[in-house]
Amino acid sequence: MNKDLIYGNREKIDLAMAKSKFVFNKKDNRKILTGITVEIDEEESKNILLDQDKEIITLHYIKYEEEQKNWSYDWSVESGSVEIISSFEYPYIYVKSYSSQSEIFTLSCDINADNIAMGSTSASFEHERIVVEPVVIDTVVESNVLSCIYNAPNQQTCEASSQYALSLVTGQNVKYNWSVVGTNAYIDGLDEQSTVTIKTNSRSNNDIFTLRCHISDGTSLDYFEQEYSHSRSMRQHISIQDLVLIEKISCFYLEDEPGCTATARYRVDYTGSDLPTSIKWYIESENNDVEFTTARDINIVEIENLGKDLKTNYKIKVKITDGQTTLFAEIVDFFEKKEISVIAIEYIYQTQEGSCDITTPGGTCESNSVYRAKIISEEPVHYQWSIIGNAEIIGSTTDEFVNIQSNSNKTENFTVGLVVTDDYTQSHSATANFRHKRTNVVNIISLTEITSGSCNFETNHECIATSTYIINAEYVNKYKWIIQGNAIITAGHGTHAIEVQSDGIEDETFTVTCTCTGESDTDSISEVFTHDRIEIVVSPIVISSIDENITGSCIYPYEDVCIANSTHKVIHTGGASSYVWTIAGDASILSGQETDEVIVQSSGVADTNFTLDVDVSNSQYNDSGSANFTHTRTEQIYPQIVINSLTETVSGSCIYPEDGTCIAKSTYVIDATGYDTLLWEITGDIAIESGQGTTSIIVASTGSLNTAFNIKCTASNDKYTENISEDFIHTREEEILEVFEKHVTYDENNIAEEFR
Repeated sequence: MNKDLIYGNREKIDLAMAKSKFVFNKKDNRKILTGITVEIDEEESKNILLDQDKEIITLHYIKYEEEQKNWSYDWSVESGSVEIISSFEYPYIYVKSYSSQSEIFTLSCDINADNIAMGSTSASFEHERIVVEPVVIDTVVESNVLSCIYNAPNQQTCEASSQYALSLVTGQNVKYNWSVVGTNAYIDGLDEQSTVTIKTNSRSNNDIFTLRCHISDGTSLDYFEQEYSHSRSMRQHISIQDLVLIEKISCFYLEDEPGCTATARYRVDYTGSDLPTSIKWYIESENNDVEFTTARDINIVEIENLGKDLKTNYKIKVKITDGQTTLFAEIVDFFEKKEISVIAIEYIYQTQEGSCDITTPGGTCESNSVYRAKIISEEPVHYQWSIIGNAEIIGSTTDEFVNIQSNSNKTENFTVGLVVTDDYTQSHSATANFRHKRTNVVNIISLTEITSGSCNFETNHECIATSTYIINAEYVNKYKWIIQGNAIITAGHGTHAIEVQSDGIEDETFTVTCTCTGESDTDSISEVFTHDRIEIVVSPIVISSIDENITGSCIYPYEDVCIANSTHKVIHTGGASSYVWTIAGDASILSGQETDEVIVQSSGVADTNFTLDVDVSNSQYNDSGSANFTHTRTEQIYPQIVINSLTETVSGSCIYPEDGTCIAKSTYVIDATGYDTLLWEITGDIAIESGQGTTSIIVASTGSLNTAFNIKCTASNDKYTENISEDFIHTREEEILEVFEKHVTYDENNIAEEFR
């Protein structure tokens, strides 16, 4: 089927109309047009452009407030690529433009009455164009297909349903129109959504219908049509296939203890088109001592029996129906129990000890041991051995005994566990801790100097060198250190690390020996080490000066003091290890003591004189220096405040409409010198709108009467304060405004006018 022949070519270009509204306002009786207010209907002012290569024509027209017969209108296009296509002399015009892009243009109109110019106005407008892709259907997905079953004997029908969801490749703001063709088919619910549900009601095994959908966005169309079917089957009434025992668990109770719980589970198997409308189970038993432990209206149930009877007979029945057919089934069965004695493990013991000797340093050895248990039980016993630790079971874990083996380089501790069970599923567990003992030979890995020994000595002075040594060895119980040479052990005897010292001015070479003793043997290691010494020449200290790198001066404000800081550095030759500074005068050392540079601080309103002394020394020499310094201070001078004038630069007045109010604003400026801050104050029914703290403020008042007020400005600095005050007024007058409008509508064929 050719859809273009039915629904038209979707590439067709439609024309859209852009609408604008002009309102002419007239003020008083002076017949002066004050402007144009434009209201645009956003929905109808958009042109739909299906193809950017095609031209679109947009029609634009004007509504206005009032038309006078003796008025004339002179229209023109100030800017833009639009064309006026109607008379220029009427109070409305038509314009058009050709483009695939939105266009902004400006219209102007000169208005005359009896050849007298009434005024002119202009306004800008836009012809908006939007590129819209045509509607194209992607896929329709069928889901939620629900078949149904009908009763053949009663010749009944049944209702089947399915759901269809339509998706688009392109298209937006579309409308859907679904329809279905078929003898028994109908739409369930709304047909204007992207998803629709179709139902059929019959006895047909293959109910065929045709589903259609028209999709439109107002400018383009697409069409879907597909054949579907609903399948049905004839109802089969319920039939019991089998009633089976799923599981039965007997139990065993201990003498002098309460009875145990025996359980069983049964299932009924059936066939039919529908689920049963009802399933009900029943029990008949001796002494009514068999009970259900689950719900009785499901196809699988569980029952239980408590007590000490060695055998309990019972019968279990089931009744099942599908609403039209009812069937029964039953099983005769019994529970069996037994009284038994308690099983127990008295202890677990070792019959073969596990130990071995390691013959090579860092090596391993393999050890084996055997374990049994003392069991109390009247019944045959089943064994299950386990182990926790760095060992493993060799061979069977279910025999009366168990073999344990380990292979490592140290004594291994582990736990042997046992669970015993009799033929009646009683069980008891126990654990015991054991070990495989190993004897290791000493394994010396290295003797290392961790901290090297060296020192610097000054002329005619000795220095002490200290070094640290550590031995890395395994399986050692005792350490013995020996030093051969001019050095001694100062710490670490009997441990794996020692500290060695030597003194003098010459390098010292010595031998370090460590003898390590283990469980069964002894081994030793020796290494040669050296303490290096370097002579350092100490130069005499000579102080040349104490320099003031940063001078101390400050300016103190009115009725206050100031703090002055200065930086001083001692200049000298020769290396120094100590600096001691002292100060005399009304000042103090703020920081830098024990360095070559200090910061000195003083406070006040007068100059401060002080003397700095410094002693500089090293291990052999010292020198002293002294210097005088001054912190100078200057008083801060505050200028006298002079206020020249307080001036109203913008007067405050306004015109308010009838029964209304208006806001009047005015601006005030102060001319002053010598101040740091300005504070404005206002008295009256008025407020400062902006400018507080500056040389200019704006004040505002609201109402329909004149507003009188006083403005005061105070200028100040840290020492002086001056102010100025003036009276001012905001004047108001009432304004009368007459507003009228006239509307013209255009629908391409008729022009209608409406006055309001």
